[in-house]
Amino acid sequence: MSNVSMSSQELKELGNKTYKEKGYEQAVHYFTSALSQPSTNKHILYSNRAAAHIGLKHYAEALEDGKNCVELAPNWDKGYSRVGVAYLGLQKLDEAEENFKKALQLNEQNVHAKKELAYVKYLQIQRKKAAQKPKTAEPKKKTPEPKKKTRKSKKKTSEQENKPFVTKINASPPKEHGIYTYTLEDLFTRPNILEELDSDPSTKEMMTDPVLRNKIANYNESSSAFNDDDPRMAIIMQTLGKLSLKERKANGEAPEMSFTEPDMNEDIRKHVRSQMKEKSQQKLSPEETEKKRRADEEKRIGNDLYKKRNFKEAIIHYTKAWNTFQDITYLNNIGAAQFERGDYGNVLKSLGQAVFFAEHTNPEPQVLAKSYIRMGNAYHRIWDHEHAITAYEYGLMLNGNEEHKKKLASLRVEFEKVKKGEFIDLQKFEEARIEGKQHFLNREYFKAMKCYTEMIKTNPTSPVGWCNRAAVFEKLLTCPQVIDDCDKAISVDPSYIKAYVRKGFAQITERDLDEALETWESGDAANKKYHGNEKNELLESLHSKVLFEIHRPKRQGTREEIRAKAMQVPEVVEALNDPVLKDLLMQSQTNPSALEEHMDNADIMNKMQTLMRHGVIGDW
Repeated sequence: MSNVSMSSQELKELGNKTYKEKGYEQAVHYFTSALSQPSTNKHILYSNRAAAHIGLKHYAEALEDGKNCVELAPNWDKGYSRVGVAYLGLQKLDEAEENFKKALQLNEQNVHAKKELAYVKYLQIQRKKAAQKPKTAEPKKKTPEPKKKTRKSKKKTSEQENKPFVTKINASPPKEHGIYTYTLEDLFTRPNILEELDSDPSTKEMMTDPVLRNKIANYNESSSAFNDDDPRMAIIMQTLGKLSLKERKANGEAPEMSFTEPDMNEDIRKHVRSQMKEKSQQKLSPEETEKKRRADEEKRIGNDLYKKRNFKEAIIHYTKAWNTFQDITYLNNIGAAQFERGDYGNVLKSLGQAVFFAEHTNPEPQVLAKSYIRMGNAYHRIWDHEHAITAYEYGLMLNGNEEHKKKLASLRVEFEKVKKGEFIDLQKFEEARIEGKQHFLNREYFKAMKCYTEMIKTNPTSPVGWCNRAAVFEKLLTCPQVIDDCDKAISVDPSYIKAYVRKGFAQITERDLDEALETWESGDAANKKYHGNEKNELLESLHSKVLFEIHRPKRQGTREEIRAKAMQVPEVVEALNDPVLKDLLMQSQTNPSALEEHMDNADIMNKMQTLMRHGVIGDW
């Protein structure tokens, strides 16, 4: 089928697919062809083409497309995000900051814009530091021969400052040596360094940052990555060391290891630990010290309840601790209690918040390591080996122990068995489906999740297990997991319309309205292709809901103005003075499933609806 005979929607889907496969040039071609066709969503096409241009590092073209997107949809936050990334690639930090802030004004839940804005501010600080440093006269390159020798000797004496990357091998090494040493130059002069980092799971996401790509591409020995304040450089070096070791093994220059990556980067791990520890040891003000004392008291109460296996009440006190003083230790505590309840979706949400918060606060490395390890355990419980392995690798890089190393090794072995289909059992699949359905109807959602995970384990090629578990995550209000499971259901069976519908409603809840509309369009196309365009009431209800939300008028005034006005309404004041509702709203910030447990309480639900109706809580 030629591009001319294809609709704008079909070309867009081809572009999206090609983009995900990193075929950025071809994606640009498809999006350009789609723009030449009649379409009601041209702002999305401009946004998508901008993303493809960013992938090609064509930042000027990306900026032009981003501006076109903003012109067509001035109230869409993603357009401003695209413009911000383009400006970032062009090293125009002030313009990038302005556009990321505009994106967050439209959608304060835009996590991508939050991260990029934080990074822009980091770069601005670095620029100011560089500008404040006194300029010292550097020796000219044309120096007499004796001075060159002196410079070489200085380089040797400063070797501890520009330390080489030492990789330890946990196996019987060749007789001639027991360790392999890579200099920074060895690591950063690999011929396909950017492509390798793009494809590695540990660095794939961070490599979308054009500033980081430029830093790596233009690395030179004098800029020493070990002296770089950007903590991502430690992960970059770890990954490059891993790739170098694999090459040595392939060439017969290195023995097999009993454990892989985390055993071979002790120097990198020490560097990350010391860097984080140094930044975390900052004295608290008297006011902060008092807050920390009160938070620790709440944590102590939570710990007592945890030991008594009263996890629900423990979460309430851990949440109070976090709201009193922001220390990711309390989020780790919340995640641990949620894990014991079997609430794995919220475990990932709480610990994901811990990881995000850690990017800006630099906690003790062993505390952050605990977040990653617990995330790995939660991913394993929902049978997601790839994410579990990645989380364990990060945790071990920061603070590993033998038990965790063995767990990582067993995860890899188990993952290989999964790929070979060794766990498939259709009888267990059906038994788990029947049992899970009964638990779901009885509102025993954690038990239902366990059964539906067993369905996925025993028959991952069926969309039913994935979509059923998405329904549980939906009840527990963990939308990212709903979307992930629906995506997997669609990937194994594109004709399974229920997955499109469930995914679309989750995107509406997350306020990703354009993505929800795209999901409906994909579901509608699948319905036409696989079901002869028969009427589907679920798809129609999704379409109606998306259009309603897109065209719903926004509240007038700032959030503070709306809330100040609401406080003049007696029903609002009464609701906010309800101690049960107060605790519930506080707890729901880190444990959304707390709301689910009070849905049968008519008084609480009526008061929540009052607060939502007057704009005290809800979407903005």
